[in-house]
Amino acid sequence: TAFGKAKEKVPCVLIVDELDSLRIPYTKVYGYSSIASTGRNELHNRYLTASDKEYFASGVVRSVSVLALQRHSVSLYCPAKVRSFENLETELLHNADTHLMTNYFVDYNNPEVRKFVYTYRALFNPEPDSYAFHGYDSMKYFTRLCALYGREWYKKIPEYSERGLQTGFDFTFQGCGAVNHATMRVVYSPDFSVSVQ
Repeated sequence: TAFGKAKEKVPCVLIVDELDSLRIPYTKVYGYSSIASTGRNELHNRYLTASDKEYFASGVVRSVSVLALQRHSVSLYCPAKVRSFENLETELLHNADTHLMTNYFVDYNNPEVRKFVYTYRALFNPEPDSYAFHGYDSMKYFTRLCALYGREWYKKIPEYSERGLQTGFDFTFQGCGAVNHATMRVVYSPDFSVSVQ
């Protein structure tokens, strides 16, 4: 099922075009009042929302979470921005088996992340924020790139991919610059675990 709003056709059209090209069957729903009628009990139902508007995406998360609590087998795919919504409880993301794509995420179960946090605390006292992680990852990535390739490092950037503590690096040349395509899938599972894939 693909969710979108009539006024927000651009992201929804792109997603629908992709589903059509892959020949994946789906049902379009414009609004979340009829979510319960779209699912099929005998199947695992996957819901997708193209909107990152807080009032809309929060409503979809809540509705899919209710379906899960009613014993429907569901997964929700939505923009990473939903993690920052103040009026949305994390429990709802877990209930809906929510999958998010993001360019940055810190997995505090990773031993390397814990080591960085302890070292950062010892040196600077406060907790490291996203800027501290991003600075560390960027400096480590580009320093290694320069050490490997010297002055020609920029030409080799598409050949060297790496995953940092928070940010991934996977560049391709586009136009007059390079674009980072590294993304991570963050899954909020119904058992209240969070995994990064």
